[in-house]
Amino acid sequence: MNTKSSLILLLATLFISFGFKVVPEEKKQLSDKERMKHEASAIPGVEKKVLDLLSRMTLEEKAGQMVQVTPAIGNKEQIALFGKKNVGSVYYSPENFSINDWYVYEKNYMESYLANNRLKIPFLSPHCFQHGATYIKDATIFPHNLTLAATFTPGFGQEMGNVTVLECGDLAHNFIWVPVMDIGRNHRWSRFFETFGESYYLCSRMGEAIVKGIQDTVLTSPYKVAACAKHFIGYSDPRSGWDRSPVIIADQELYEYYVPSFKACIDAGVKIIEANSGEVNGIPVHASHRLLTTLLRDEMGFKGLLNSDYQDIRKLATYHHVAANEKEAAYLGVMAGLDLVLTPHDLLFADDVIALVKEGRISEERIDLSVARVLRLKFELGLFDHPMPRDDRFDRFARPESTQKALNAAREAIVLLKNENNLLPLNLQTSKRILVTGFNANKRMATSGGWTVVTTSPKAKTVFEGITEQFHDSKVTLAENDVTKIITGAKDADAIIYVAGENPYSEERGNIQDVNLPDDQLEQINAAISTGKPVILIMVAGRPLIITRVFDRCKAVLWAGLPGYEGARAIAEILTGTVNPSGKLPFAYPYTDSRNLTYNQKYHDLQLTKNLNVPWTFADFGSGMGYTTFSYSNIQLSDTIINGKNGSLKATVKVTNTGKLDGKEAVLWFLWDEVGSITRPIRELKYFEKELIKSGEEKTFTFVIDPERDLSFPNEKGEKLIEEGYFTLSVGNQTARFHLKEIK
Repeated sequence: MNTKSSLILLLATLFISFGFKVVPEEKKQLSDKERMKHEASAIPGVEKKVLDLLSRMTLEEKAGQMVQVTPAIGNKEQIALFGKKNVGSVYYSPENFSINDWYVYEKNYMESYLANNRLKIPFLSPHCFQHGATYIKDATIFPHNLTLAATFTPGFGQEMGNVTVLECGDLAHNFIWVPVMDIGRNHRWSRFFETFGESYYLCSRMGEAIVKGIQDTVLTSPYKVAACAKHFIGYSDPRSGWDRSPVIIADQELYEYYVPSFKACIDAGVKIIEANSGEVNGIPVHASHRLLTTLLRDEMGFKGLLNSDYQDIRKLATYHHVAANEKEAAYLGVMAGLDLVLTPHDLLFADDVIALVKEGRISEERIDLSVARVLRLKFELGLFDHPMPRDDRFDRFARPESTQKALNAAREAIVLLKNENNLLPLNLQTSKRILVTGFNANKRMATSGGWTVVTTSPKAKTVFEGITEQFHDSKVTLAENDVTKIITGAKDADAIIYVAGENPYSEERGNIQDVNLPDDQLEQINAAISTGKPVILIMVAGRPLIITRVFDRCKAVLWAGLPGYEGARAIAEILTGTVNPSGKLPFAYPYTDSRNLTYNQKYHDLQLTKNLNVPWTFADFGSGMGYTTFSYSNIQLSDTIINGKNGSLKATVKVTNTGKLDGKEAVLWFLWDEVGSITRPIRELKYFEKELIKSGEEKTFTFVIDPERDLSFPNEKGEKLIEEGYFTLSVGNQTARFHLKEIK
């Protein structure tokens, strides 16, 4: 056998034994005309209307449709100007507006706008309603994303979307900057609380549920609301931990961890995607054709509207310095693939677009493509038929059943991390005197966090108020955040509840140097511990602040996150035992600030941690206790071999409630690919479901493993690899091993 034949045989042998790659169909770059045809609406009659309107628009009017502005509150003259300029979207977020205030505001603005608009094209009205209609006074406010993820119940996400549009849709709020689809892989990041945690699978399931909840066309008919998945892509892991700072992501990692959640939203029909404000691998995303067109549209199949973030075209010149001036920044953004640009206080972007077209640097066909996307969305939302708000269904606002849904979510979102000697629930016979103290014990805004206006809402209870209301037969006392006063107050207390955490923040305002719990709070907690009274630590925060120095000496620890308006009641109900906690952490709670490792770390990271004999976490992903106990047993596989990528395998496990109380258990299934051509995570969440299991009851949970979906991973080109070999499946304390073979 000659050398060439030997090499061919060796390569063939490696190919057969190692696996194969599923290469996606290569898609050529479409022309602007081809893209417009490819993206045509499936709703009968819409595309004809889009093309007809587009044919009657001047270049100036087209450029106006690509602009998103924020007017001065109450400035009708400015709105009239925006009407004349045919501005496509008007964004504003006045604080503490009641639903009636909003109605008057929206009605007056749309009337003034349309009166001055030649073609009578209504504007889009977007709002940042992160976890409920947050900028409408007394709206229903759910737990923030990270906290909601701890429920491991996508149904709560869908209910949150439903309730949000129920409370804002009639106001002609037709565009919501939700859901956040960034993966929480950096605990320091100021927007960590806006993510659904570390698992792209959990993030995907929650995101698609929220998209469906928002875009449910039945609830608010004839009004429709579009969801906006953000921030595409790679925003959430800045090296510094600071918002809008540089991110470095290998292409393989981008495909494996950051693409899936956005793809899930695209598959769920999300109508809008917003671009990442930062830079990835040295290129600001707002200027990246590779990410915003090739990846998002050609590879992932998105056909909707691509929105810029706040001032981020301008920042290509003033912040990133990849453009010499704003005109060049506009050129980069449009050619990268942006359709609607949040300027937000002027129309200079439209002027720059007009100039660039007249200079021949941008074709009018390219502008038509973006304007068609804007118009198509407006027609699909029914905005031309129903541009004005209505005020005849306000009885659906903040109704009791909506509040109940938010409360149910908060109850299942709070995570019990420690309960020494079953201190919780507190014995109401022996806990007659309770001292409540701490940084977030008596702050009305604490439980709702950033992107929420709660300053005047009576619905936003403090944790102290919630405890007082639930422990109505006990003496509940509030102590100021002072060591001496805590020690003095503890003398007459049966238990001390310390509510730790941080103030609400958003974006850069949440940038911090140190994620350890501040020294003054640690000092106060230590003072409480020194009294000898049992200390219950409750964390109300948007990220896992390090509490290692006090965790072991607190008798009980609750991670409450940011549970929303109903959070104080939910916390108190868990303390009394009215509610059996069932939340599980959607992130790994780090032991020290120096080890920012995710639950799905690589094998060598785990080995280094073991060899150094130092813990990397004190509460792992999926941690969470209740007031009952569950045992896992009898894991079984339908076979130990999967023959080829078209095969499947059914795994079952029995879960028994061995305690005295009924309780809900989230059953999490993880897979480990033992050998891979690209280093594999030690485990990856692939499936979960949560069910109520009654005391003494046994239930069987099932996970059907599909090789293409569950055993594959991408290479640096996004090509799907499925490799022969052994896999370990784990659920609870049970494990099983199987072999994927005969790949052809």
